[in-house]
Amino acid sequence: MALIRFAVMSPLLMLIVATVVVQIAKLSGARIAPVNQLSVRSAMLGAAGAGATLLYTIASMIWYEHTTGFSAGNGPLGWIFLFGPLGFSFGQLVALVWWWLQRPRAVVDGAP
Repeated sequence: MALIRFAVMSPLLMLIVATVVVQIAKLSGARIAPVNQLSVRSAMLGAAGAGATLLYTIASMIWYEHTTGFSAGNGPLGWIFLFGPLGFSFGQLVALVWWWLQRPRAVVDGAP
């Protein structure tokens, strides 16, 4: 039960992690990319992650039904409560790392 609770809450936890990272970067004076880029990328990559897990769930349900002959009727519940939220939060994590790596670098004297 704890795994399902964690999975359902994981997008919110990643939102909290991203907020903490942005605040720490601002307080430390580090140069950061615009925060709206992080928001847009987080939503886009989160939806892509959830979509990828949906495709995986559908494919595995089809494979299971053809292989065993039994119905995979509870597959969508697994996606709703486990794979979908975890895929979305993984997309958020990728967006956060991408945003962090794209931050502007400090200009060095004499460098173009």
